[in-house]
Amino acid sequence: MPMSLFEQHYQTLQHLDNGVKIQIIEQLQKDVYQKSVDELLFLQSNSELG
Repeated sequence: MPMSLFEQHYQTLQHLDNGVKIQIIEQLQKDVYQKSVDELLFLQSNSELG
């Protein structure tokens, strides 16, 4: 199965320092809060990433 876009970004994030990770998470939170629920319905939990 091809790797999802989220999994690719997750693997990239593992190599960044904590300061950069915090900045990315803060921006992601802002982006998510600006989306409607319908736009976010495609998101799924993936426990394998943790």
